[in-house]
Amino acid sequence: MDPINDELRNTNQTLESIDGNIARLIKKPMFPWALLFSAISLIASIFAICYSVWSGRESFKEQQKTQAYSYWQNFLALAVQYPEFANGKDSVGNFSICDISKFDRYSIQRNDSIYKVYVKYAWFVSNALGAAEIVWNLQKGDPAWENTLKQVLGFYKGYYNSKAFLLTDYSNDMQDLIRKSMSGDSTNRCPLYNR
Repeated sequence: MDPINDELRNTNQTLESIDGNIARLIKKPMFPWALLFSAISLIASIFAICYSVWSGRESFKEQQKTQAYSYWQNFLALAVQYPEFANGKDSVGNFSICDISKFDRYSIQRNDSIYKVYVKYAWFVSNALGAAEIVWNLQKGDPAWENTLKQVLGFYKGYYNSKAFLLTDYSNDMQDLIRKSMSGDSTNRCPLYNR
Protein backbone atom coordinates (compact mmCIF):
# COMPACT_ATOMS: atom_id res chain seq x y z
CA MET A 1 0.00 0.00 0.00
CA ASP A 2 1.28 3.17 -1.11
CA PRO A 3 0.26 6.04 1.17
CA ILE A 4 0.49 8.64 -1.57
CA ASN A 5 -1.73 6.67 -3.91
CA ASP A 6 -4.20 6.08 -1.10
CA GLU A 7 -4.26 9.78 -0.34
CA LEU A 8 -4.71 10.56 -4.02
CA ARG A 9 -7.53 8.06 -4.28
CA ASN A 10 -9.28 9.59 -1.19
CA THR A 11 -8.86 13.07 -2.67
CA ASN A 12 -10.36 11.91 -5.98
CA GLN A 13 -13.27 10.31 -4.16
CA THR A 14 -13.81 13.49 -2.16
CA LEU A 15 -13.74 15.62 -5.31
CA GLU A 16 -16.16 13.26 -7.03
CA SER A 17 -18.41 13.44 -3.99
CA ILE A 18 -18.26 17.25 -4.02
CA ASP A 19 -18.97 17.30 -7.77
CA GLY A 20 -21.92 14.97 -7.23
CA ASN A 21 -23.26 17.12 -4.41
CA ILE A 22 -22.92 20.27 -6.54
CA ALA A 23 -24.65 18.55 -9.44
CA ARG A 24 -27.47 17.45 -7.14
CA LEU A 25 -27.82 21.00 -5.75
CA ILE A 26 -27.98 22.43 -9.23
CA LYS A 27 -30.59 19.90 -10.30
CA LYS A 28 -32.57 20.23 -7.06
CA PRO A 29 -35.00 23.19 -7.20
CA MET A 30 -33.86 25.86 -4.80
CA PHE A 31 -36.06 28.51 -3.21
CA PRO A 32 -36.23 31.35 -5.78
CA TRP A 33 -34.90 34.21 -3.63
CA ALA A 34 -34.19 36.39 -6.63
CA LEU A 35 -37.74 35.94 -7.87
CA LEU A 36 -39.14 36.74 -4.42
CA PHE A 37 -37.07 39.93 -4.13
CA SER A 38 -38.12 40.95 -7.65
CA ALA A 39 -41.80 40.47 -6.77
CA ILE A 40 -41.41 42.45 -3.53
CA SER A 41 -39.62 45.17 -5.45
CA LEU A 42 -42.39 45.30 -8.07
CA ILE A 43 -45.12 45.51 -5.41
CA ALA A 44 -43.23 48.28 -3.60
CA SER A 45 -42.83 50.19 -6.88
CA ILE A 46 -46.54 49.89 -7.68
CA PHE A 47 -47.40 51.07 -4.16
CA ALA A 48 -45.00 54.03 -4.52
CA ILE A 49 -46.55 55.02 -7.86
CA CYS A 50 -50.09 54.79 -6.45
CA TYR A 51 -49.10 56.84 -3.41
CA SER A 52 -47.41 59.41 -5.63
CA VAL A 53 -50.52 59.78 -7.81
CA TRP A 54 -52.79 60.01 -4.75
CA SER A 55 -50.60 62.56 -2.98
CA GLY A 56 -50.32 64.58 -6.21
CA ARG A 57 -54.11 64.71 -6.49
CA GLU A 58 -54.48 65.66 -2.84
CA SER A 59 -51.84 68.35 -3.23
CA PHE A 60 -53.66 69.70 -6.30
CA LYS A 61 -56.96 69.81 -4.38
CA GLU A 62 -55.30 71.66 -1.51
CA GLN A 63 -53.73 74.14 -3.92
CA GLN A 64 -57.14 74.78 -5.47
CA LYS A 65 -58.69 75.25 -2.05
CA THR A 66 -55.94 77.69 -1.07
CA GLN A 67 -56.38 79.64 -4.31
CA ALA A 68 -60.15 79.81 -3.79
CA TYR A 69 -59.72 81.15 -0.26
CA SER A 70 -57.15 83.65 -1.48
CA TYR A 71 -59.41 85.04 -4.22
CA TRP A 72 -62.38 85.16 -1.89
CA GLN A 73 -60.30 86.86 0.80
CA ASN A 74 -59.40 89.58 -1.72
CA PHE A 75 -63.09 90.12 -2.45
CA LEU A 76 -63.91 90.24 1.27
CA ALA A 77 -61.19 92.87 1.80
CA LEU A 78 -62.86 94.97 -0.90
CA ALA A 79 -66.25 94.40 0.77
CA VAL A 80 -64.84 95.70 4.05
CA GLN A 81 -63.42 98.70 2.22
CA TYR A 82 -66.79 99.44 0.54
CA PRO A 83 -69.50 98.19 2.93
CA GLU A 84 -72.10 100.39 1.22
CA PHE A 85 -71.71 98.19 -1.89
CA ALA A 86 -71.14 94.83 -0.21
CA ASN A 87 -74.80 94.24 0.59
CA GLY A 88 -75.99 95.31 -2.83
CA LYS A 89 -77.82 98.38 -4.05
CA ASP A 90 -81.17 98.69 -5.70
CA SER A 91 -80.87 102.41 -6.27
CA VAL A 92 -78.58 105.42 -6.11
CA GLY A 93 -80.33 108.58 -5.13
CA ASN A 94 -83.77 108.59 -6.69
CA PHE A 95 -82.80 106.28 -9.57
CA SER A 96 -82.84 102.49 -9.63
CA ILE A 97 -79.69 100.68 -10.72
CA CYS A 98 -81.70 99.42 -13.68
CA ASP A 99 -82.64 102.96 -14.73
CA ILE A 100 -79.11 104.32 -14.29
CA SER A 101 -77.73 101.57 -16.51
CA LYS A 102 -79.99 102.80 -19.32
CA PHE A 103 -78.52 106.30 -19.24
CA ASP A 104 -76.20 107.25 -22.06
CA ARG A 105 -72.97 107.68 -20.16
CA TYR A 106 -71.75 110.31 -22.60
CA SER A 107 -74.79 112.50 -22.07
CA ILE A 108 -74.46 112.41 -18.27
CA GLN A 109 -72.09 114.94 -16.88
CA ARG A 110 -68.98 113.25 -15.54
CA ASN A 111 -69.22 115.07 -12.23
CA ASP A 112 -72.69 113.74 -11.55
CA SER A 113 -72.46 112.13 -8.10
CA ILE A 114 -75.16 109.55 -8.85
CA TYR A 115 -73.33 108.31 -11.91
CA LYS A 116 -70.01 108.19 -10.03
CA VAL A 117 -71.53 106.03 -7.31
CA TYR A 118 -73.12 103.81 -9.95
CA VAL A 119 -69.79 103.31 -11.75
CA LYS A 120 -68.04 102.39 -8.48
CA TYR A 121 -70.85 99.99 -7.68
CA ALA A 122 -70.69 98.43 -11.13
CA TRP A 123 -66.95 97.83 -10.72
CA PHE A 124 -67.53 96.40 -7.25
CA VAL A 125 -70.12 93.93 -8.58
CA SER A 126 -67.82 93.04 -11.48
CA ASN A 127 -65.10 92.24 -8.97
CA ALA A 128 -67.54 90.14 -6.92
CA LEU A 129 -68.58 88.22 -10.03
CA GLY A 130 -64.95 87.68 -11.06
CA ALA A 131 -63.97 86.40 -7.63
CA ALA A 132 -67.07 84.20 -7.49
CA GLU A 133 -66.36 82.75 -10.93
CA ILE A 134 -62.77 81.90 -10.01
CA VAL A 135 -63.84 80.31 -6.72
CA TRP A 136 -66.65 78.43 -8.48
CA ASN A 137 -64.25 77.05 -11.10
CA LEU A 138 -61.78 75.98 -8.41
CA GLN A 139 -64.33 74.50 -5.98
CA LYS A 140 -67.16 73.37 -8.26
CA GLY A 141 -69.29 70.75 -6.59
CA ASP A 142 -68.55 71.92 -3.03
CA PRO A 143 -72.00 72.63 -1.53
CA ALA A 144 -70.60 75.01 1.11
CA TRP A 145 -68.97 77.19 -1.53
CA GLU A 146 -72.06 77.02 -3.74
CA ASN A 147 -74.28 78.25 -0.90
CA THR A 148 -71.84 81.03 -0.01
CA LEU A 149 -71.55 82.21 -3.60
CA LYS A 150 -75.32 82.09 -4.18
CA GLN A 151 -75.93 84.09 -1.02
CA VAL A 152 -73.35 86.77 -1.82
CA LEU A 153 -74.23 87.00 -5.50
CA GLY A 154 -77.88 87.34 -4.50
CA PHE A 155 -77.11 90.81 -3.10
CA TYR A 156 -76.57 92.15 -6.62
CA LYS A 157 -79.88 91.20 -8.26
CA GLY A 158 -80.61 94.81 -9.16
CA TYR A 159 -77.38 94.99 -11.13
CA TYR A 160 -77.99 91.68 -12.93
CA ASN A 161 -81.23 93.08 -14.23
CA SER A 162 -79.57 96.20 -15.58
CA LYS A 163 -78.54 96.89 -19.14
CA ALA A 164 -74.88 96.89 -18.09
CA PHE A 165 -74.88 93.22 -17.12
CA LEU A 166 -74.63 90.50 -19.76
CA LEU A 167 -75.29 87.02 -18.43
CA THR A 168 -73.84 85.48 -21.58
CA ASP A 169 -70.41 86.86 -20.69
CA TYR A 170 -70.12 83.99 -18.22
CA SER A 171 -69.75 80.25 -18.58
CA ASN A 172 -72.87 78.08 -18.50
CA ASP A 173 -72.06 76.86 -15.00
CA MET A 174 -71.61 80.41 -13.75
CA GLN A 175 -74.83 81.51 -15.48
CA ASP A 176 -76.66 78.74 -13.61
CA LEU A 177 -75.12 79.89 -10.32
CA ILE A 178 -76.17 83.50 -11.00
CA ARG A 179 -79.69 82.39 -11.87
CA LYS A 180 -79.86 80.34 -8.66
CA SER A 181 -78.72 83.39 -6.69
CA MET A 182 -81.63 85.35 -8.20
CA SER A 183 -84.30 82.72 -7.60
CA GLY A 184 -87.24 83.59 -5.43
CA ASP A 185 -87.03 87.31 -6.04
CA SER A 186 -90.05 89.04 -7.55
CA THR A 187 -88.95 92.64 -6.92
CA ASN A 188 -86.82 92.99 -10.04
CA ARG A 189 -88.29 95.69 -12.25
CA CYS A 190 -86.19 95.08 -15.37
CA PRO A 191 -85.97 91.93 -17.49
CA LEU A 192 -82.76 89.95 -17.31
CA TYR A 193 -80.66 90.95 -20.29
CA ASN A 194 -79.42 87.87 -22.08
CA ARG A 195 -77.72 89.28 -25.17
